[in-house]
Amino acid sequence: MVQVDGKVFSDPVPGGIASDGIYNPRSRFYLEGNLSKPIQYEFSFQQTYDSVGLLDAYLNFNYDPAFQVRIGRYKTPFTYEWYRIHIWDLLAPERSLFATNYEGQRRFGAMIWGTAAENRVEYAVGTFNTQRNGYQPFHNLQDMMAFVNLKPFYNEDRGFALRDLQFGGSVNAGYENQPTAPTALRTNNAPTAAAFGDSGAVNFASLPFLAFTPGVTEHGSRALWEVHSAWYYGGLTLLGAYEGGSESYATATGSRSRIPLSGWFAQAGYLITGETIRDRTLVDPIHPFDLRPGRVGFGAFEPTARYSEMTLDQRVFTEGLADPKLWTNQARLVDVGVNWYINKFVKIYFDWEHAMFATPVTTGKGGVTQSNDLFWIRSQLYF
Repeated sequence: MVQVDGKVFSDPVPGGIASDGIYNPRSRFYLEGNLSKPIQYEFSFQQTYDSVGLLDAYLNFNYDPAFQVRIGRYKTPFTYEWYRIHIWDLLAPERSLFATNYEGQRRFGAMIWGTAAENRVEYAVGTFNTQRNGYQPFHNLQDMMAFVNLKPFYNEDRGFALRDLQFGGSVNAGYENQPTAPTALRTNNAPTAAAFGDSGAVNFASLPFLAFTPGVTEHGSRALWEVHSAWYYGGLTLLGAYEGGSESYATATGSRSRIPLSGWFAQAGYLITGETIRDRTLVDPIHPFDLRPGRVGFGAFEPTARYSEMTLDQRVFTEGLADPKLWTNQARLVDVGVNWYINKFVKIYFDWEHAMFATPVTTGKGGVTQSNDLFWIRSQLYF
């Protein structure tokens, strides 16, 4: 899989935050197979902006689809957007604000998961190292995560409107004592340890709205939850989730604070060229793009829209974890776009993203903004 972004910001800062340009957010190479029929493996690697590293490395024991065991490093089961929807199947180029910043991310762990009741129930329960996207355990404690997704009408006749209605929830709980990840909360970039002001591309390609003060660590209890729903009908996709809970942090002097946070999003998309889906999966256009005589086709088109919001309690400022003169504790995003599926393997996103902040945030080099418009084209190859 390869993704290439072209980004144009309404108020760019040359050489600083939110700089216009062409970026490569992800290039991935997957190795998947079976050691025996029930024992599956995956090793995958990813280049993202400025780094190259291990993505997944796990064994999956699939002797019964209703009770599988996965051991290694892989996607953790917290939030529907993160766990159930692959990055190449999204409606918008990136996930919503809460999932982008506080999703479970990839970690080393062990998980029991599967599908039961004739595919009507999907579940996962696991124990994982505590830092998002980390490669080392910072202490001997673990995060516990659990996910359930119900599809009560999955086996009804094709014409039944609620056949592909889904709903459920997930939780993430543990005790942390480690560097912050993410170090800065951003509008459209996955959690990373890259600090605000680093020279890496992540600080040019996305707009941070809150950066933790140097020396702040994740220290104390983590208790996050999410409830979600999804409905697929013909070419229609409707998604929504409400998320909440708390994260605990400590300043460089050791003073600890528990910070409540919450978020929600609602999103829709519709394939106007006649294709149908039962889930967010690869779309195979009825008429792939082709200009040769007798084979003319223009691919599939999917208009999309999303509203996303995330809020942290004011204690993130009053407890000295971040500077209120530079950052905000609430961000909102509106995304409107069209996805163009040239064929089954090539997808192009056209997206306008309007970011709004409760208070002005720094754009670097002395500038501030309370809103920003991003005009975004992402080309994607996945096969």
